[in-house]
Amino acid sequence: MAHPEKMRIDGQGFSEKCMKSGFEMLPVYDRHVHGLETLIRQGDAPPHNDPFDRIMLSQAKVDELRFITHDSLIPYYNEECVLAV
Repeated sequence: MAHPEKMRIDGQGFSEKCMKSGFEMLPVYDRHVHGLETLIRQGDAPPHNDPFDRIMLSQAKVDELRFITHDSLIPYYNEECVLAV
């Protein structure tokens, strides 16, 4: 199993760079939690046990955003909001 690379910047530095680049924080609202129930994975999909990924995917779906990922497990959700790179 591949291990993700560690970030070479601390959390505060990362947050500051994101804000300077024009990114906005997206709070988790009830609509995002309820949206989790609409996520459907293919029956033959490998296990995906990352709740943080699922809430971000739900946020993208519910708020009509684009979820850009290189995670090979996310496309198994077959959501239109997913852009695998």
